[in-house]
Amino acid sequence: MSPTVPSGDPAGRPEKVATFVSRSGLDQRASAAADDLNAFSSERSLQTETRSLEKTSPGAIHRQISEPQKSRWLVIVSATAGAIGLIIVGIVFAPSLFDLTPSGGPSLKPGRVTIGTTPLGALVMVDGVSRGLTPVTIQLDPGSHTVVLQRGGIERTMPIQVTSGAEITQHYEFAAEPSSSLSSVAITIDPPGARVLVDGEPRGPSPVSVTGLSPGNHKVTVTGETGTVDRQILTEAGVASSLVVALPKAAAVSAGWLAISSPFEVQVVERGDVIGTSASTRFMLPAGAHETDLVNEALGYSEHRRIDVNPGATATIKIDARSTLSINARPWAEVILDGKAIGQTPIANLNVSLGSHQLAFRHPDLGERQQNVVITAKGPNRVAVDLTR
Repeated sequence: MSPTVPSGDPAGRPEKVATFVSRSGLDQRASAAADDLNAFSSERSLQTETRSLEKTSPGAIHRQISEPQKSRWLVIVSATAGAIGLIIVGIVFAPSLFDLTPSGGPSLKPGRVTIGTTPLGALVMVDGVSRGLTPVTIQLDPGSHTVVLQRGGIERTMPIQVTSGAEITQHYEFAAEPSSSLSSVAITIDPPGARVLVDGEPRGPSPVSVTGLSPGNHKVTVTGETGTVDRQILTEAGVASSLVVALPKAAAVSAGWLAISSPFEVQVVERGDVIGTSASTRFMLPAGAHETDLVNEALGYSEHRRIDVNPGATATIKIDARSTLSINARPWAEVILDGKAIGQTPIANLNVSLGSHQLAFRHPDLGERQQNVVITAKGPNRVAVDLTR
């Protein structure tokens, strides 16, 4: 059997078998190869999902897209609500569940410390800061502290350990007070009632106790009706000494007199007692030295005088206390003071003795007018008259 020659080839060559691919199929393959070459893996998986969706019906596609989105939103909403709940629980319960102190340990409370001493009144210093005088109660932070007590030149230091919320009482006894550096002397005079001076300073009538003396020698002067006696005494610090002085016996004549010359009356005061006045010509005093005050309260006059009275003799005191006087008259006048003309008004700062005085004002047309005036030591002293009335 002769071979069969395919029709359509006049040369009688064997006919080649060829497979034809459509144009659209070639384009799709080329496009897929290019996408697989250029796209990231995430994009390739997205393309795969897209191609699979193209084969699915529109309703199925909508359901496949919507369901994952709903699931994602439910997860997001649930997670957000849970986080907000945890935050609220933390805000409400965290302070009671956790100690948020900086140290991370339990909270500490100050301790209450009471400090006392015998005797009281010691200065309290805690860690170099003054906290008052004992007894004192203070609050201290937990830990170690240094307490310093000072009293009467004595200082004591003691450490103290304070725990949280503790109640602590500390007491310290100081040594007995050091003995005084001053001395004293008890003075007794025979007969009693004599005046006592120590180192020239009056200390009152005997018997008397003189304190606050510096240790050493002191001069004691005793003056009584029968005379004056001087003694020396040696005193020691912190020791109470005693001194007994016997005055001389009374002599035949043991008194004298005192006379006072004054334009106004004065009282003579000795150791608070009035012993005489200037109204008497003279009055008797024990012989010896007298420390007196001459006083007229109405005139504001007071003067201290030392008077020595000798036995059987008269001591005389003259007083001339003065102040100023200013005088005026309307329209004017000649002025006569105690019968002596002193000039025409106005008269200023006239030096006049204390006491009562007589003034006369004379005017040639208005006549004469008299007036009494009392001059005092306090001043100012002023007199003015209106002769036109």
